[in-house]
Amino acid sequence: MNNAITKSLVFLLLSSALFISKAVGQITATIDTSQKYQTVFGWGAGLRRCTNVFYEASPTVISKVEDLCFNQLHVNIVRTLCEATLEPVQPTVVFPLDSANLDWTYYDTMKIVYAVQRAQTVSNGRINYVFSTNNSAPPWQKANHKVTWGDTILPSMYQHFVDFISYYMLGMQNRYHLRLNGMSLFNEPGDSTDFETLSSSPVQVRDLVIKMKPRLDSMETVGMILHTDFISPESPTVSGTNTSKVLGGSCIHYVDSAQNGLFADTAAVNSVDILGTHDYYDQGNTADWTGLKSVSMNKPIWVTEVCTGACCPYDASSANAVIQAKWIHRSFTLADARAFSMFSFYDTLPSDTPSVNIGALVIFNNRTDSIIIPKRYYGYKQYVNFVRPGFVRVKSTSTNSSLSVTSFTNPLEDTLVIVAVNDSTGALTNVTFNCPSSDDSINQYVTSDVPDYNATQIANISPPASGQFTTGIEPMSITTFVIPYGVITGMKPDNNLANAIQIFPNPVTDKLIIQSAQKAIIEIFNVQGQLVKSIASNGNKTNIDVSDLSSGVYVVQVKTKSGVVMMKVVKE
Repeated sequence: MNNAITKSLVFLLLSSALFISKAVGQITATIDTSQKYQTVFGWGAGLRRCTNVFYEASPTVISKVEDLCFNQLHVNIVRTLCEATLEPVQPTVVFPLDSANLDWTYYDTMKIVYAVQRAQTVSNGRINYVFSTNNSAPPWQKANHKVTWGDTILPSMYQHFVDFISYYMLGMQNRYHLRLNGMSLFNEPGDSTDFETLSSSPVQVRDLVIKMKPRLDSMETVGMILHTDFISPESPTVSGTNTSKVLGGSCIHYVDSAQNGLFADTAAVNSVDILGTHDYYDQGNTADWTGLKSVSMNKPIWVTEVCTGACCPYDASSANAVIQAKWIHRSFTLADARAFSMFSFYDTLPSDTPSVNIGALVIFNNRTDSIIIPKRYYGYKQYVNFVRPGFVRVKSTSTNSSLSVTSFTNPLEDTLVIVAVNDSTGALTNVTFNCPSSDDSINQYVTSDVPDYNATQIANISPPASGQFTTGIEPMSITTFVIPYGVITGMKPDNNLANAIQIFPNPVTDKLIIQSAQKAIIEIFNVQGQLVKSIASNGNKTNIDVSDLSSGVYVVQVKTKSGVVMMKVVKE
């Protein structure tokens, strides 16, 4: 018998044995929709590196990757970069600094802003939150006069640093017409490596956070910028240190020493809108998310960067996707995280033999005009495409340590989404879910290697009329169940609600206002029937920015528990 065939048979026999061993015993997952937690803000990834290389690829590759990342993946957040070389030398005029005098060569040649704008275009306006992170101060502001290898900002340069960040934001707005919704001063403070880094101490981080916030507020007050969320220094990991990457193990971690005093200062607490963190060095899923929540001072927690490829060799398998999925599960259930952003939407393959660390969601190869879609893309999609902004996490429990379950309801509380992650190498064949009863069947989607499912809809499970259904879970997999419940039978557009729900002005130029006394899901469709915006409203007055939409006719649909109102709106 052929050796390859023999090895395959042995593998299948061993695999079958593993599956059978895991099938013994009853496993129960219970979802309690009455216990509600945080509201989901959204999902995203970074557009910071390799953007120029990407737009040198063939039109076919560019089109397919953009479609995968910004159309098929329903993200709403993009993270970009504040580049230290914008200000290579100290300006002769200290203040005010004119952003037109900055050196924007990096942004023009790297096509970073173009990449972000393309993402917004391909997503049909779904991407509505762009935030930026600074890795290093300009070299002349630092003790080592380099953007690399860490080191601190000179105390005499604090005001210069604040100016630099301020006018970077103005340049994004005035030069590129790109509005930044959020800004972070520090990417992994304490790092000292061969890329752009700062080895700022906790005290320096605190002092600069306190100094920057009044500048942002004053710029907003005089109308120079719109409101910009101030994101706290983004630590490299939730807890602990890693001296192999961080020289001296000096990185600032939130859990250690109650944020090293950052949130012990009232002015610093008042300066921060969002607590941002990365989650590296966490292959075993041991990060202290509960500790992070305890020191967060009730600030919204966002995971602003993770990258499975940075922690392990190139891996396109479901096992790699499961690691990522458990990061999402643990950050959302233990720290009440509201947003999750991957390191990069796409990256280039440096060689035809993928043996390097690559953590992007989609990988392209310019030499062969080919695209690799790792399982982590599909695993991420299981959350991103079903758990939309405005969904609320509800209580979930599991009786098996290999099965991690996270559940969410939509704002109208008529749809339940359950994401179940099996991190074992064996199938779980007897899993019972206790959930709300429903008259409608359940849609089941799976990402796994065996069978080769890519966020694939595999079944319609019978309605859980008794509030319970039983099914199997593939080995090393992410499975999503979408359960309609509490749905108003035969819901149709109801023009009698027009007096209760108001949509104005019409025509509209910049802001569309929705007035509703009830919670609502507001969706805007173009004339081709494509969804271009989706907003969850808690009722009362909701302002929707439509300035990014092209001129034309749109259909606005407002769905409440009482019914649906639809109106044609003209965008001028």
